[in-house]
Amino acid sequence: MMFMSYNSSVGRSEGIIEVRHARLRARAQKAHHRHAEIIEEYVNVDTGEARHFYQPLLMNFNGEKVYA
Repeated sequence: MMFMSYNSSVGRSEGIIEVRHARLRARAQKAHHRHAEIIEEYVNVDTGEARHFYQPLLMNFNGEKVYA
């Protein structure tokens, strides 16, 4: 999958992130993240890191372009 990064704490992006092997996880609860309804949680299988991204910034998933 590919998505545009965004750090809401500092209001900036580091560009496009490509994750070749990921496993999606359950979404965070609103009590834990103020944007829980648009945050997708995943584990990068190659690195073992638990990460997340903003769903509206998803550009490509399984080789298919994502349209809004």
